[in-house]
Amino acid sequence: MLLNDRQIALLKSISIRSESNARHLLIKKGSLGAFQSFLQAEIQNEVFIVSTNIGMEVFYLSSYDCSALIKKTITTYVNQNNTTDVTLWFKSNNDGIGVYHSFAATIQMFSNYPQVFLAYSKKFLSSLEQNKIQTQLVAILLLFFNDVLEKLKVAGKVPHLRKIEELYEQVTIKVSFLDLDGFLQNKLAKVLLEKVHSN
Repeated sequence: MLLNDRQIALLKSISIRSESNARHLLIKKGSLGAFQSFLQAEIQNEVFIVSTNIGMEVFYLSSYDCSALIKKTITTYVNQNNTTDVTLWFKSNNDGIGVYHSFAATIQMFSNYPQVFLAYSKKFLSSLEQNKIQTQLVAILLLFFNDVLEKLKVAGKVPHLRKIEELYEQVTIKVSFLDLDGFLQNKLAKVLLEKVHSN
């Protein structure tokens, strides 16, 4: 699948963490599919969720900022399924370049912890494969993951490289983009230019 910059420009995300130090899934594995389907129906576009015991990442395609809806929904769900109220921390990214840099920073941080990096990569890639019917969103995220992985390889900072490559080979989705680095640089230049004009 060949992506274009308009598709990536629609990409948004919200990261969700519990403020407690306890590591557990915010949404039980058996309920995650229904939660994702609910968000898809509300947002009326593709939604992809990566859920680990560290937290949750919700990626979606939309022309609109749906972070308030997602925050309200996940807060309600989590507190309905816990005996005590859980305080959640949120971070939103409302454009493709912001999502990319946040995603890259997360992967780079995990690369300092080999077992965490391996577990996250396995969950991320297997979830992409399971959700490959969501062609545009899954293709964009796979493109991002591949780009960050290649940069970590160049720096010699990919723990469990052989296992990661084996996992990657199992992904049947094929994606390409004419110039991801060019897109990111152009978007960044546009953002900086807008900030200069607004001052």
